[in-house]
Amino acid sequence: MKSKYFYKQNIVRLCVLLAVPIVIALAAVLQKGFVFHCPYRTWCGFLCPGCGINRAFGEMMHLHLWRSIRLNPAALLLAIIGLGEYIEQTAAFFGKTITVLPRNKWVYISIGIMFALYCVLRNIPKFQWLSVA
Repeated sequence: MKSKYFYKQNIVRLCVLLAVPIVIALAAVLQKGFVFHCPYRTWCGFLCPGCGINRAFGEMMHLHLWRSIRLNPAALLLAIIGLGEYIEQTAAFFGKTITVLPRNKWVYISIGIMFALYCVLRNIPKFQWLSVA
């Protein structure tokens, strides 16, 4: 009789759960010198909500949280959501149900509205302190 941990869905989940920390560790090592230019900023000249997120994740990996928040607060929020999902999926692999992230759609709608507002405000000269440059 097969163990419940070796069903196809759980094998895929296990591979992802094992790959995520390895990919994060590789990103931390290889992040130095990696430059990605935002196509939205290149074409339109405006900052998108994601501008500066690569540098923010880099600062977060070096445990400089304030600098990370200064570059782009979305990086910290995405890291928290990613960690919560990782915890939930790890628990699901072992047959436990843990709810770490909120399941209310209004939480995610309000986060989307805040990102849209952040995108608009960081392109207004009066709010230059939100710029990553």
